[in-house]
Amino acid sequence: MKTYKLKAYENISARFEEVHGPQVFQAVGEFTVSLETPSVMAALEALYEIGNLGGHDAQGKVWPRNRRSLSVGDLAVVGASKYTCARAGWRKTSAKHTLKG
Repeated sequence: MKTYKLKAYENISARFEEVHGPQVFQAVGEFTVSLETPSVMAALEALYEIGNLGGHDAQGKVWPRNRRSLSVGDLAVVGASKYTCARAGWRKTSAKHTLKG
């Protein structure tokens, strides 16, 4: 089993729009996902479920109730890589985003 640590951020520059260029993001929280079949994309999809369907991570942590759901334009960090939530799936990004929190 492979365990992924993901940090989720909501886009505070532009809401519900795909990311094209640098944006400003505010941290929502850190989540741990364990998968039988290792895949960063599967870990990101598990994070999407936590942020939208009321699920929980491998440690029982849920999405904060005082934050909106994970949406298009939001960001997740897995290791040293950043991914933005797209209309369909996730896209790796190398833009110089500002991450707060």
